[in-house]
Amino acid sequence: NAQEKETISEKTGKPGAHRALRNCAAFAVLLVGWIPYWLAAYPGFFTYDATNAFIQHFYGIEYSTHHPLIHSVLIADVFRIMLKFFPENYNSGIVALSWITMLMGASVFVYMLDYIYERSNRWVFGAGLLYLTCFPTIGLFASCSTKDNFTAFWLLFFTIKLLKLYERSCQKNPRYQYGILVFFLVMMLLYRKNMLIAFVLFLPFFFLIVKNNRVRWAVIFATGLCGYFLCNGLLEHRYHPAHGAIGEMLCVPLQQMARVYVTEGDDMFTPQEKQLFDRIHPYSLSEYHELNADYVKHDMDDAVMRENLPGFFKMWIRIGIHHPVEYVEAFLANTYQAWYPFCNITGYADKLDSPYAYFKCDVEEPGELQSKLPEFYNFLWELCTETSLYEIPVIGILYTIGFYLIALCFTFFYGVYRKNESIKLFSAFLYTVTFTSMCGPLVLPRYYIYLFYMFPVMLAFIAGRESMGAARD
Repeated sequence: NAQEKETISEKTGKPGAHRALRNCAAFAVLLVGWIPYWLAAYPGFFTYDATNAFIQHFYGIEYSTHHPLIHSVLIADVFRIMLKFFPENYNSGIVALSWITMLMGASVFVYMLDYIYERSNRWVFGAGLLYLTCFPTIGLFASCSTKDNFTAFWLLFFTIKLLKLYERSCQKNPRYQYGILVFFLVMMLLYRKNMLIAFVLFLPFFFLIVKNNRVRWAVIFATGLCGYFLCNGLLEHRYHPAHGAIGEMLCVPLQQMARVYVTEGDDMFTPQEKQLFDRIHPYSLSEYHELNADYVKHDMDDAVMRENLPGFFKMWIRIGIHHPVEYVEAFLANTYQAWYPFCNITGYADKLDSPYAYFKCDVEEPGELQSKLPEFYNFLWELCTETSLYEIPVIGILYTIGFYLIALCFTFFYGVYRKNESIKLFSAFLYTVTFTSMCGPLVLPRYYIYLFYMFPVMLAFIAGRESMGAARD
């Protein structure tokens, strides 16, 4: 039948005509479904640190590793090229970035859907395509050039390629396929710092699950890590960026100490610790906000903190030994909107009187909003600001991050029950990425958007054929 012919053509490395037609059609459907979102926010959503990346280049401000250098350079180069053709028209740069994002998103989703069709059935493929085309959260991010979006794209590319190569490891895969995997790994690591930590945490689980060809996989991953450090070093050598604030990596310890401070005050410190902390953070921890670590990590003396990291961690551990309950409560309160499905995601709604609770539905400087579909934009604006929309039965829960974490948990245990190594690898990697995301300052959908994107794969693992992921077996 047609599906067997596609499988045979795939083994030979030559896509069948039906497979190519199906993927092209899916690519076109995705773009057509996302264009209304782009037109509604024309020239495209330009927000979430994008302005900072822009001014680093055009206003002569020093680059910073607070933002991924590769993304800052992409934004600067796109604007520079577009302004040559359309002088003083900054919207042209945002249009180009939006279409780069949509084209890359459509490409990675087609790659994922192709994997789903191979390992599952046409019904799951169709449901996945419908979800990726019509679900508003996907549409909102589809034309948003935030770094988190590109990170999720490379994460998806890497994960699907890893599963494909692992499932066919009993066959002789061409070497260039492993080269592609290494490329995806390097790009994923370059786009967000927490991905390096997540990948390193994933490695023990990988080698615990995988029993064969461990040396080969170790060489592949080592090559990817070396490629990352080489590329990152070359970027830093070229642009000489300033170091990002270390407080970004200390959100969890600072939140935990601040929660203790609310009840204990300065009594929680020894005299020496109080003196050290006053140097590190001259402002009081009383600004503690249980949902947002931005309040306690700002105004920190970065240089003093770097010099006294051992002393800071010693102080954090000592206070935690005496206040373990407060430490656990601080972490749960800061992250519950990521794992509890029956809640609204407030995001920045409590910060600086921002109206955006879910997604920053805006076009920031230097762009200017020129909506071509104002009524649809108003609907999207309400979707991003009105929490009542998430109280709709069944549909409302699909907007929460917790729903997708529960789906991932169910997928993992299903993989354990079926003794399916592909499912266990998939789940383990997403869990390590999610854990590092929870160590950030607050919960926003953009930090977890990869879970929304991967949901069709979870469906395919659960609803697919028994042979799914068993090609290697």
